[in-house]
Amino acid sequence: MKNFLIISILILISSGITAQTKKTLLVGNSLNKTEIGKEYVGIHKELGNNLSLETITSNNIIQFNNYSNYKDKFLRDTNYWFQFEIRNTSNKNCEYALEFIDIPYIDFYIIDKTGAVEEIRTGTLFPASKTQMKYTIRDTAVLKLQANETKTVYYKIRLVFDIQELSQVFISDTKSFIEQTTRDNLIQGIFQGLLWMMLLYNFFLYVLTHQKSYLYYVAYVFSFSVLMLYVYQYIKIFIFPEHPEIPPYFPIFVFIAFIFYFLLMREFIDSRTKHPRIDRSLKIIIKINSIISLLIFLVQLADINGVDIIGIEYVLINSIILLVFIILIFKLGNRASKIFATGTLFMIMCVSIASMATVLGGESDVLIILFQVGIVGEVFIFSIGLSYKYKTSELEKQKAQKDLIDQLTKNQELQTKVNRELEQKVKERTIEISKQKDKIQSIADHLFTANTEINRKNRNITASIEYAKRIQTAMLPDSKQLSENLSRHFILFKPRDIVSGDFYWIKKIDHTLIVAAADCTGHGVPGALVSMLGISLLNEIIIKKEHKKPNEILEKLRERIKNSLKQTNETNSTKDGMDIALCVIDTRTLNLQYAGAYNPLYIIRNNELIEIKATRNPVGISSKEKSFKNNELQLQNNDRLYIFSDGYADQFGGEKGQKFMLRKFKQLLLDVAKCTFNEQKQILNNTIENWKDSREQNDDILIMGFDVNTKSA
Repeated sequence: MKNFLIISILILISSGITAQTKKTLLVGNSLNKTEIGKEYVGIHKELGNNLSLETITSNNIIQFNNYSNYKDKFLRDTNYWFQFEIRNTSNKNCEYALEFIDIPYIDFYIIDKTGAVEEIRTGTLFPASKTQMKYTIRDTAVLKLQANETKTVYYKIRLVFDIQELSQVFISDTKSFIEQTTRDNLIQGIFQGLLWMMLLYNFFLYVLTHQKSYLYYVAYVFSFSVLMLYVYQYIKIFIFPEHPEIPPYFPIFVFIAFIFYFLLMREFIDSRTKHPRIDRSLKIIIKINSIISLLIFLVQLADINGVDIIGIEYVLINSIILLVFIILIFKLGNRASKIFATGTLFMIMCVSIASMATVLGGESDVLIILFQVGIVGEVFIFSIGLSYKYKTSELEKQKAQKDLIDQLTKNQELQTKVNRELEQKVKERTIEISKQKDKIQSIADHLFTANTEINRKNRNITASIEYAKRIQTAMLPDSKQLSENLSRHFILFKPRDIVSGDFYWIKKIDHTLIVAAADCTGHGVPGALVSMLGISLLNEIIIKKEHKKPNEILEKLRERIKNSLKQTNETNSTKDGMDIALCVIDTRTLNLQYAGAYNPLYIIRNNELIEIKATRNPVGISSKEKSFKNNELQLQNNDRLYIFSDGYADQFGGEKGQKFMLRKFKQLLLDVAKCTFNEQKQILNNTIENWKDSREQNDDILIMGFDVNTKSA
């Protein structure tokens, strides 16, 4: 995973080495860090991963090939054996350090001329607490050679992922190695100190200002700090010395750094307010980065080969996207945004120099140091940009406050001027009003007298309407008449005003039961007058037994209303009339005949609603008169019948102030049909009151529900 990290950060290009004949490696008492060339090393790939050292060292059994000629890919979970001879050419006993980079498991077998074997284990996935040199930032093994001594070194490696080529192996005397390690630790200490100084400083600013830009900056810097602690194995050495399997997951901070970089970019360029289209793009990129980062982490958890390649492609794509946005920032951004872009360009410049150095044969440590210089420079420039942005923001706030104070001052001066003008006008009006006081008093007295007279007339009118209500109520069927003719029923009757334009009517002649529910034109007094006319005419038509079928009754009723109200097709003629549902029921056979003017009949049978539609024509004058249709139906025991006006369904209410509508009304009737009629009435009333809430009732409401069975008959 570390190979991926170094490749993805610096885009390193490995150079080929010409194959040579394997020979003995000669070293002296002083040896600076030197790469062990492939020409000194032999290699053998195990086929079954079960070879022992005895087998490996046996003559004529295992063949070691020159490493320079090895071109195959190195596969995961496969053992590779390496061999080289090393000779101390000095007259002193010497000690050397062998350095390996990013090899998960390494087993050393150092054999002297007597055949004695020294075993050393190390590797990135080997516990740091059990290594030979516990506080070094490289996987190392110590090789001791006496004066002019030659030893054979075997080492076995095992990988956890496929790679094309192994990393370099270095050798140096332990003194040089310790000095180099000390320098590395010092450099990394300075690097981490600078990062954490900037991190803590900006975190303190976040606590003071609560600006998200400082928080994103802290998270971005923290990501790089953890990343470098991982690269130099400090996390493995000091935090997880007994659990080397945990640090390999820390490269996920590369991905986290990208996420917080784009979040920080949004804050720097104020994309939410100044560049909404760019902001939408950045939000999409952040979401995609978050998802891909999680997927890469899960792939790593699952130990699926190829995560390095995926990660490198991810970094390259993000780098291209980053460059595009940097160009846009220089083109569209403000000064703070350009400071941010400058920091990123400094980082890119350092990476570019490191990449060029790689092509020219530079060492990976130097490349990482250049990368760290880029990081420090970038976060330092970012910090300057944040400070500038905050200062600019504060200056803008101060300017806005000053402008506000100036405006308030101007408003106060204007208010003072207006007040003086108003005072003068008040004085003038006071004089004028004083002059008109008597006239006003006279008008007030007149208005009081007129108001008193209006109140008296209103009381008289209200009393008359109340009396009209008593008359109308008297004309409606009383409870005794209803109970005698309908053993089970309810009537929900809610006039909008004192008197109602809706009425219900019932009459029984011999074995014929006639039930009607009507909605007259208008409401209040006009509707009440038409309703009383309708009641009188129905009584007259039925008592005279002129007609027995409901459609004939409605035709006769329409004729008499037109005559009574002198209705013609002339413009000045009244258009009053009524909508009505009329049922004629033979109580012996339960045969039902129905006719309606706009108002339908609902029958609920076996939890289903049957709708008998009415003729779409009023009882009264109409431009296109239609004959009323007679409908005949055989009732069944426990059928429940409902006739009604349109007031319930047309009532406005609910959250959106909409009509209740027939669809809801039908469903409500189905829901309550199994209840007693008293319960139905209560539920219907509560439902419409809750629906209406504080709104006014916009029309008269009438619902008549009943059944006609053999028992009631």
